[in-house]
Amino acid sequence: ANSNALVLSTTTANADIYYTTDGSTPSSTHGAKCARNTTCSIDVAQSEQIYAIAQSDYNVAGPSSVAGGFYTIARTPNPTLSVYSGTYNYGASASVALADSLAGASFFCTTDGSTPDTTNPAQACTSPVAVTKSETLKVVALANGYGPSNAATGNYTFTLAPPGFSNTGGNKGPGTYYLVNGAPQVQLTDSMATAHFCYTTNGATP
Repeated sequence: ANSNALVLSTTTANADIYYTTDGSTPSSTHGAKCARNTTCSIDVAQSEQIYAIAQSDYNVAGPSSVAGGFYTIARTPNPTLSVYSGTYNYGASASVALADSLAGASFFCTTDGSTPDTTNPAQACTSPVAVTKSETLKVVALANGYGPSNAATGNYTFTLAPPGFSNTGGNKGPGTYYLVNGAPQVQLTDSMATAHFCYTTNGATP
C-alpha cells in the first residue's frame, strides 16, 4: 500500500483507544474507536494531525492524556514529461514519455484538465502516453511509502492542414482567370478524407 502505518496501543487492560485525524481532541464521544485489547493501525497516506487517548473500562480511571501530533508524509518527486507542449497535424500522434526520479513510481493520468486521483485505478497509466487530439494531459506520480506528487501538465494542440485549391483547367491556387464557357470550377482538397470545408468569396475568414 502507498501509505505508512501508525500503530496505537495501550498498556491498560480493558481500555478503549479513541483517535482523530483532523487535529481535534478525541474523547469517548468524539473520534474513531479501536477494538478493545488490540493494537490499532492507522494508514497515514497524507500529512495530517493525529491524536489519541486511552479510556479505561466504564470510565473508572478517567481518560489518559492526549498523545499524538502532526505527521508529515514526504511527497513523491514530481514526474517529468518528455514533451510539455506542441502543435501537431490532425491524424498524427505525440508520444509523451513519463519519468520519475524514484524508481518504481506509478503514474496516474487525466486528459480533461483535472488532477489525477491516485486512489482511482481507472486513471493509472504507463509510459509512453499517446496523444492524438487537442487536450491537456496531467500526470501524478506515486511511490510506495510516499504521498502523491504534484501534477505535471502538458498541453497539446492538433490542427488540420490548410486545404488545397485546384481547378478543372489544371491551374493551381489563386490567380487571374478569364471566363470562357462559364466560371472556372475550383476544387477543394484535404489530406484528411473526413475533413469538411467552409469557404467565403468576399475575402473574409470562414
